[in-house]
Amino acid sequence: MTLDQEVVKFERALIGKKPKQDLVLKNACAIPINWKLSGVEALSEEFSVGIPIEVAKPKEDASARMSRAKRNKKAQEDAAKEAEENKE
Repeated sequence: MTLDQEVVKFERALIGKKPKQDLVLKNACAIPINWKLSGVEALSEEFSVGIPIEVAKPKEDASARMSRAKRNKKAQEDAAKEAEENKE
């Protein structure tokens, strides 16, 4: 089983938009594979993951949708300020 990416990054997003990304798992085997995303419970409340446990059918892809909650303008400004302070 292979992943289309090892790290899912949520970088810049428009204010008021909920960024989403799919993590695609490719099953090249001739048998089904059970898979589970570990560490999901350790994510902050800002992030959500759909389908953390699934079965990948033979020779097919499976995916898990990951999203980050919308940020309001104040939260966006606070995050930008914190990032600027960390640069110094």
